[in-house]
Amino acid sequence: MARLRQFVQLTIITVAVLLVAVLFSRAFVTLYRLLQQIVEDLRIGTWLDYTLVAILIIGILVLAGFIAGLLFVSKSEKSGLISSVDSQSVLVYINGGWQPALLIERDIAGANVVYVPHVPNAHTGAIYIVEPFQITPLNIPAHEMQTIIGQGGRGLSEHTGQLFDAG
Repeated sequence: MARLRQFVQLTIITVAVLLVAVLFSRAFVTLYRLLQQIVEDLRIGTWLDYTLVAILIIGILVLAGFIAGLLFVSKSEKSGLISSVDSQSVLVYINGGWQPALLIERDIAGANVVYVPHVPNAHTGAIYIVEPFQITPLNIPAHEMQTIIGQGGRGLSEHTGQLFDAG
């Protein structure tokens, strides 16, 4: 059953990619004809005409790709790569200090896999396997932890104040 589902997914993706390729080639041909008509209306009639058309087409394609890339990055930043992982916000004791992290997995034997994000970009970080005593759970949703990390830790003390009593 899983193979059938994988086959159907791959087929749908392939058809979608081919459809995009066909639409892209049609748009390219239409754009070329439009620009060629503009060049003919200018009545220059040299090799420079076709060079300008080619440069314009390449420029438009590069600009379209750049805009699509910006939209994709913006969308992925807003959706939050971390929030898609089923994880719990924690503090983890590593290298002599407590760091905000996300608990990714808990092993039966007691080992815990945590993801310690880099500041200010929570989409990059390091993965550690730690003992249970090195972890203190926090009552913060993963997407809020991502926001706190993006702000350089500002707001984290609101959630850790009662964890560390003064002596």
